[in-house]
Amino acid sequence: QSSDIWHIEKCGRTIIFHTLNRLIYLNDENLGSIEPWNNGIFHNVFKTSQNTLLINGLDAGWFYFAPHKKFALMNVQGLSIPADKCYSVLCTGKNSFLFFFRNSGIYRVRFDGESFLSAQKISGKKTDEWLAEKQVYNACFSRDSSKIILGTLAGGAYLVDNSDSLSSFTVLSGMQNATGIVSVYGVFNDPSFNTWILGKRNLSLLPSDLSMAYESFRGITVRSLVRLKNELFVASGNGLYALNIQNGLFANPKIICEGAFNKAVQVGDTLYASTGNMIALYHHGKLSLYDSPFFINDISVIRNSLWISTQNGLFEGLKNLQNNTPTIKDKNILQSIAS
Repeated sequence: QSSDIWHIEKCGRTIIFHTLNRLIYLNDENLGSIEPWNNGIFHNVFKTSQNTLLINGLDAGWFYFAPHKKFALMNVQGLSIPADKCYSVLCTGKNSFLFFFRNSGIYRVRFDGESFLSAQKISGKKTDEWLAEKQVYNACFSRDSSKIILGTLAGGAYLVDNSDSLSSFTVLSGMQNATGIVSVYGVFNDPSFNTWILGKRNLSLLPSDLSMAYESFRGITVRSLVRLKNELFVASGNGLYALNIQNGLFANPKIICEGAFNKAVQVGDTLYASTGNMIALYHHGKLSLYDSPFFINDISVIRNSLWISTQNGLFEGLKNLQNNTPTIKDKNILQSIAS
């Protein structure tokens, strides 16, 4: 059935596709799905261990999905935590996590894979109001975990000391425009612990020393990033771009293909990127385009195959991808599978 896939996670040998109204799981070539109880939704999912997915069901409560337990959806036992929109869960140690809620503040929680063993609210009223006003959306740690970098929908990106209280949020230099409002949809670390900040209409880089955030370019809607050697590929609503990275900064941006791109993934030194109706393959400077008869929501590389989520279902598009020999059996990649 048609479902917009929000997240793709791997638990053991099982691949899990998260949509609002179902979890779709793939294990040893077998597909199955689980729906929320009592007409609820799966608001968000968080991988808390190699084999466990924690699920925020809002008013329906919290669940966990463990493929090794007969692919069943289970209620989290133990203490209660808020049935609020949770946008980020950071691991701080074995079975220890920080939960960032939209309206209920910040909690330090111990979760052993089945039960909430403890739950301590560590934010005060002022911080709770600030989180709700700025609309916290995601978070990640600095290199030494001494600070947390927060992205918000209504206030840009912020730094906060990773302390017992998590207060005194400081806006990042270079992350506010003339109106003081920058919508941040993603903050994440690369292997060098530089932090990439995806804004609604810009892309910025925060070096690992947490100095000023450098804006790469303005006026594009960043959807996805892939780094291949010294080039950063940007799938955006304005096209597919390549940026040369020199000394941690950007230089010589060039457009590879025009179009409203949604996602980019890599296999070896090959880039695959998707719009709503086509997939672009970029390899050693050569661009190839492949049409789709169905509207494409998302693409992902799983077990050396390119999986494609469309409004007409989930398809395995390119099979047995090789690092240096990208191949597509049919010019129309999805039609050959659907038939």
